[in-house]
Amino acid sequence: MGIDELTDEKLADRVRRGVDAEEAFEELFRRHRAVLLRVARSIVPGEEEDAVAEAYLGLLGVLRSGGGPSYGVRSYLIASARNRALRRAYVRARSVVADVPRLLEGRDGVEPDLTWVHEGDLLSRAFRALTPRQQQVLWALEVEGRRPRELAPVLGCDAAAVSAVAHRARRRLRDLYLAQLAEPEVARAG
Repeated sequence: MGIDELTDEKLADRVRRGVDAEEAFEELFRRHRAVLLRVARSIVPGEEEDAVAEAYLGLLGVLRSGGGPSYGVRSYLIASARNRALRRAYVRARSVVADVPRLLEGRDGVEPDLTWVHEGDLLSRAFRALTPRQQQVLWALEVEGRRPRELAPVLGCDAAAVSAVAHRARRRLRDLYLAQLAEPEVARAG
C-alpha cells in the first residue's frame, strides 16, 4: 500500500512514530492544504499562507512529541488553521483600532465605523443556528469546495437534493444574519 493510499490517521501515526515521517507529513500537507488555505483566506485574506503554515507546524510539533489527533486529522487541521487565522485577524483588527485615534486627529465629530469587526461573530452565530444537515452541506460545498455530486452518496440522496438543501441553507443563513443586524444590541455594539 502506497503512502498516498493511507488514511489521515495512519499518516499521523507514522509521523508520531517516526516511520516514514517526512513522506507521511508531506502527504497530509498535500491532501489538506487547499482547504486550509480557503478557510484561512475567508478570515484573514493576504495572510492565509502564514496561518496554514502555523497550523501545519503546530501539528508536526504535537505529533513529534507523541500527541496529536488519533482521529479527525482533517478536522483538527481545519480548526487549527481557523484559530490561527482568527488570531491573526484579531491582531490586525486591534492594530487598526489602535491607529484610529491618530487617523482621526483634527476631525471633530467623526467616529470610526467598526461594524466589520462584529461580522465574523454574527455570521458564525447564524451558521450555528442552521440545522446540522444544512451546516454539513454548506461547509462541504463552500469551505471544502466539494460538488453536490460528490456529497450526494455521503448524504444518501441525489445531487439535485444536495443543491436544494444548499439553496435553502444559504437563504436561511442570509436571513439569520440580517435578522441579527436588525437587533438593537448589535446596532449599539457596532
